[in-house]
Amino acid sequence: MTILFTGYEPFGDWAINPTAEAAKVLDGKEFNGHRIIARILPLRYKEIEPELQKLVNEYKPNAIVLSGQAGGAEIRLERIAKNIVNCNIPYNCGTLVNSEIISEIGPDAHKSTLPLERVMSEINKAGIPVRYSDDAGEFGCNQVFYHGREDFPDIPTGFIHVPLLPEQVTGNKPSMEQENITLALEIVVKSVADWLENNT
Repeated sequence: MTILFTGYEPFGDWAINPTAEAAKVLDGKEFNGHRIIARILPLRYKEIEPELQKLVNEYKPNAIVLSGQAGGAEIRLERIAKNIVNCNIPYNCGTLVNSEIISEIGPDAHKSTLPLERVMSEINKAGIPVRYSDDAGEFGCNQVFYHGREDFPDIPTGFIHVPLLPEQVTGNKPSMEQENITLALEIVVKSVADWLENNT
């Protein structure tokens, strides 16, 4: 039994991405007999979908937990993936995308199929700020979320946004320590493993 977890490589002016750092910690862990395969995805427009497909075909996971970085002070449990890419900063390959549809045959949106209420409850117990979100943006995070749901409809899949690290912000802008980000993402994966154990 396997859960695939993905983070993203650093992008923009940042030399670090907390989801990539969390992936290094989570890779190889086991929860309720589910082994965690954690990998770092390229934030390159045309490489995201094939890389995700490669990982799923190789490891055949029972669930997929995708993650990425955004602003704000809380862990965000994304509920909706939109069928659009529209960005004001370039992907790491230099590509800028202006209102492009992700899938010509897919719906306007997909819903997360992870047990978000369970995840919310467990992260709250740990005292880490967390909230639901219905807007995963229109950049790489939303893109991989949509690909995951569209390409693998029979595999429970969802996306988690994490805040910036303290070293990535200036002034009094919100952030979260890497330790809490990693713990929150570990709680997500463990909650999914527990849910799979009780529903398979």
